[in-house]
Amino acid sequence: MYLLFFLLSALLYYIYDFFPALPRREYVIKNFCKSVGLCILCAIAIPTVVIPAFNNIWHTELIRMIAAAYVSHDFVGLLRVKLSWSTRLHHVSSFVLMCVCFHLDFATSLLGQAIFVYTFCSSMAFVVNLYLAVRIIGWEYKIMLCRLSFVVYSVCCVCNWSWHLYYYDFQDPVYVIALIFIVWDDIYLLKFLWRDSHIVS
Repeated sequence: MYLLFFLLSALLYYIYDFFPALPRREYVIKNFCKSVGLCILCAIAIPTVVIPAFNNIWHTELIRMIAAAYVSHDFVGLLRVKLSWSTRLHHVSSFVLMCVCFHLDFATSLLGQAIFVYTFCSSMAFVVNLYLAVRIIGWEYKIMLCRLSFVVYSVCCVCNWSWHLYYYDFQDPVYVIALIFIVWDDIYLLKFLWRDSHIVS
Protein backbone atom coordinates (compact mmCIF):
# COMPACT_ATOMS: atom_id res chain seq x y z
CA MET A 1 0.00 0.00 0.00
CA TYR A 2 2.92 2.34 0.66
CA LEU A 3 4.10 1.72 -2.90
CA LEU A 4 0.71 2.84 -4.23
CA PHE A 5 0.87 5.96 -2.06
CA PHE A 6 4.33 6.96 -3.28
CA LEU A 7 3.45 6.22 -6.94
CA LEU A 8 0.36 8.44 -6.71
CA SER A 9 2.36 11.13 -4.93
CA ALA A 10 5.08 11.05 -7.60
CA LEU A 11 2.44 11.33 -10.34
CA LEU A 12 0.81 14.31 -8.64
CA TYR A 13 4.19 15.94 -8.01
CA TYR A 14 5.00 15.99 -11.72
CA ILE A 15 1.47 16.92 -12.83
CA TYR A 16 2.13 20.34 -11.28
CA ASP A 17 4.70 21.02 -14.00
CA PHE A 18 2.15 20.71 -16.81
CA PHE A 19 -0.08 23.58 -15.68
CA PRO A 20 0.28 27.04 -17.25
CA ALA A 21 1.57 30.08 -15.39
CA LEU A 22 -1.02 31.35 -12.90
CA PRO A 23 -1.09 33.70 -9.91
CA ARG A 24 0.08 31.68 -6.87
CA ARG A 25 0.43 28.85 -9.33
CA GLU A 26 1.24 25.93 -7.05
CA TYR A 27 -1.42 26.84 -4.48
CA VAL A 28 -4.04 26.98 -7.25
CA ILE A 29 -2.85 23.68 -8.75
CA LYS A 30 -2.87 21.95 -5.34
CA ASN A 31 -6.46 22.95 -4.59
CA PHE A 32 -7.76 22.32 -8.10
CA CYS A 33 -6.18 18.85 -8.26
CA LYS A 34 -7.41 18.02 -4.76
CA SER A 35 -10.94 19.14 -5.58
CA VAL A 36 -11.08 16.96 -8.70
CA GLY A 37 -9.36 14.06 -6.93
CA LEU A 38 -11.73 14.11 -3.95
CA CYS A 39 -14.77 14.36 -6.21
CA ILE A 40 -13.62 11.23 -8.06
CA LEU A 41 -12.84 9.44 -4.78
CA CYS A 42 -16.33 10.21 -3.45
CA ALA A 43 -17.92 8.86 -6.63
CA ILE A 44 -15.89 5.67 -6.25
CA ALA A 45 -16.23 5.32 -2.47
CA ILE A 46 -19.98 5.86 -2.00
CA PRO A 47 -21.15 2.68 -3.79
CA THR A 48 -18.11 0.52 -2.99
CA VAL A 49 -17.22 1.50 0.58
CA VAL A 50 -19.66 3.91 2.23
CA ILE A 51 -22.95 2.10 1.55
CA PRO A 52 -21.48 -1.29 2.60
CA ALA A 53 -20.08 0.38 5.76
CA PHE A 54 -23.62 1.43 6.76
CA ASN A 55 -24.38 -2.30 6.74
CA ASN A 56 -21.23 -2.99 8.80
CA ILE A 57 -19.38 -4.44 5.81
CA TRP A 58 -15.86 -3.03 5.70
CA HIS A 59 -13.66 -3.46 2.63
CA THR A 60 -10.36 -2.80 4.37
CA GLU A 61 -8.01 -3.01 1.37
CA LEU A 62 -10.18 -0.71 -0.74
CA ILE A 63 -10.41 1.80 2.11
CA ARG A 64 -6.62 1.77 2.40
CA MET A 65 -6.29 2.44 -1.34
CA ILE A 66 -8.71 5.37 -1.10
CA ALA A 67 -6.77 6.70 1.91
CA ALA A 68 -3.53 6.52 -0.10
CA ALA A 69 -5.13 8.50 -2.94
CA TYR A 70 -6.57 11.08 -0.54
CA VAL A 71 -3.38 11.69 1.44
CA SER A 72 -1.17 11.83 -1.68
CA HIS A 73 -2.69 15.28 -2.39
CA ASP A 74 -1.80 16.52 1.09
CA PHE A 75 1.68 15.00 0.96
CA VAL A 76 2.53 16.64 -2.36
CA GLY A 77 1.05 19.91 -1.09
CA LEU A 78 3.55 19.81 1.78
CA LEU A 79 6.40 19.35 -0.69
CA ARG A 80 5.40 21.90 -3.31
CA VAL A 81 3.23 24.61 -1.76
CA LYS A 82 3.80 27.31 0.83
CA LEU A 83 1.01 26.66 3.36
CA SER A 84 -0.15 28.10 6.68
CA TRP A 85 1.03 26.30 9.81
CA SER A 86 -2.49 25.07 10.58
CA THR A 87 -2.77 23.52 7.12
CA ARG A 88 0.71 22.00 7.34
CA LEU A 89 -0.15 20.39 10.69
CA HIS A 90 -3.42 19.14 9.18
CA HIS A 91 -1.57 17.54 6.26
CA VAL A 92 1.11 15.99 8.48
CA SER A 93 -1.67 14.58 10.68
CA SER A 94 -3.37 13.12 7.59
CA PHE A 95 -0.14 11.40 6.59
CA VAL A 96 0.37 9.93 10.08
CA LEU A 97 -3.22 8.66 10.20
CA MET A 98 -2.86 7.08 6.76
CA CYS A 99 0.17 5.15 8.03
CA VAL A 100 -1.85 4.07 11.08
CA CYS A 101 -4.83 2.91 9.01
CA PHE A 102 -2.57 0.80 6.77
CA HIS A 103 -2.17 -1.46 9.81
CA LEU A 104 -5.81 -1.58 10.99
CA ASP A 105 -8.68 -3.89 10.19
CA PHE A 106 -11.63 -1.56 9.67
CA ALA A 107 -14.12 -4.32 10.45
CA THR A 108 -12.89 -4.61 14.03
CA SER A 109 -11.16 -1.28 14.81
CA LEU A 110 -13.18 1.66 16.11
CA LEU A 111 -10.09 3.81 15.51
CA GLY A 112 -10.05 2.75 11.85
CA GLN A 113 -13.76 3.50 11.51
CA ALA A 114 -13.26 6.94 13.09
CA ILE A 115 -10.45 7.74 10.63
CA PHE A 116 -12.69 6.54 7.80
CA VAL A 117 -15.57 8.80 8.90
CA TYR A 118 -13.32 11.85 9.15
CA THR A 119 -11.73 11.15 5.79
CA PHE A 120 -15.04 10.62 4.02
CA CYS A 121 -16.65 13.75 5.50
CA SER A 122 -13.60 15.78 4.50
CA SER A 123 -13.74 14.35 0.97
CA MET A 124 -17.39 15.32 0.59
CA ALA A 125 -16.36 18.95 1.00
CA PHE A 126 -14.32 18.92 -2.23
CA VAL A 127 -16.11 22.09 -3.37
CA VAL A 128 -14.06 23.99 -0.76
CA ASN A 129 -10.80 23.21 -2.55
CA LEU A 130 -12.36 24.33 -5.81
CA TYR A 131 -13.22 27.67 -4.23
CA LEU A 132 -9.71 28.04 -2.78
CA ALA A 133 -8.34 27.63 -6.32
CA VAL A 134 -10.74 29.90 -8.23
CA ARG A 135 -10.66 32.73 -5.68
CA ILE A 136 -7.04 33.38 -6.69
CA ILE A 137 -7.53 33.41 -10.44
CA GLY A 138 -10.91 35.15 -10.32
CA TRP A 139 -14.35 34.02 -11.41
CA GLU A 140 -17.62 35.89 -11.84
CA TYR A 141 -19.55 33.57 -9.54
CA LYS A 142 -16.92 32.96 -6.88
CA ILE A 143 -18.95 34.57 -4.06
CA MET A 144 -21.72 32.03 -4.69
CA LEU A 145 -19.13 29.24 -4.67
CA CYS A 146 -17.70 30.61 -1.42
CA ARG A 147 -21.10 30.58 0.28
CA LEU A 148 -21.82 27.09 -1.02
CA SER A 149 -18.42 25.97 0.28
CA PHE A 150 -19.16 27.39 3.73
CA VAL A 151 -22.53 25.60 3.93
CA VAL A 152 -21.16 22.27 2.65
CA TYR A 153 -18.11 22.41 4.92
CA SER A 154 -20.23 23.35 7.95
CA VAL A 155 -22.56 20.40 7.37
CA CYS A 156 -19.63 18.00 6.86
CA CYS A 157 -17.91 19.22 10.04
CA VAL A 158 -21.09 19.00 12.14
CA CYS A 159 -21.78 15.45 10.90
CA ASN A 160 -18.17 14.50 11.50
CA TRP A 161 -17.86 15.94 15.00
CA SER A 162 -21.28 14.61 16.01
CA TRP A 163 -20.32 11.07 14.98
CA HIS A 164 -17.07 11.28 16.93
CA LEU A 165 -18.74 12.64 20.06
CA TYR A 166 -21.43 9.95 19.95
CA TYR A 167 -19.46 6.86 18.89
CA TYR A 168 -15.78 7.39 19.59
CA ASP A 169 -14.15 6.86 23.01
CA PHE A 170 -11.06 9.12 22.46
CA GLN A 171 -8.67 6.58 24.00
CA ASP A 172 -6.05 6.56 21.22
CA PRO A 173 -3.58 9.38 22.03
CA VAL A 174 -2.05 9.56 18.53
CA TYR A 175 -5.48 9.99 16.95
CA VAL A 176 -6.60 12.51 19.57
CA ILE A 177 -3.50 14.68 18.96
CA ALA A 178 -3.94 14.44 15.18
CA LEU A 179 -7.63 15.25 15.62
CA ILE A 180 -6.80 18.42 17.54
CA PHE A 181 -4.64 19.68 14.66
CA ILE A 182 -7.25 18.72 12.05
CA VAL A 183 -10.20 20.27 13.92
CA TRP A 184 -8.14 23.40 14.53
CA ASP A 185 -7.57 23.73 10.78
CA ASP A 186 -11.26 22.96 10.09
CA ILE A 187 -12.33 25.82 12.37
CA TYR A 188 -9.75 28.15 10.83
CA LEU A 189 -11.06 27.31 7.35
CA LEU A 190 -14.69 27.78 8.39
CA LYS A 191 -13.85 31.24 9.74
CA PHE A 192 -11.98 32.04 6.54
CA LEU A 193 -14.92 30.96 4.34
CA TRP A 194 -17.38 32.91 6.48
CA ARG A 195 -15.23 36.04 6.21
CA ASP A 196 -14.65 35.59 2.48
CA SER A 197 -18.34 35.04 1.77
CA HIS A 198 -18.99 38.57 3.03
CA ILE A 199 -16.13 40.42 1.34
CA VAL A 200 -15.68 38.67 -2.06
CA SER A 201 -16.90 40.77 -4.94
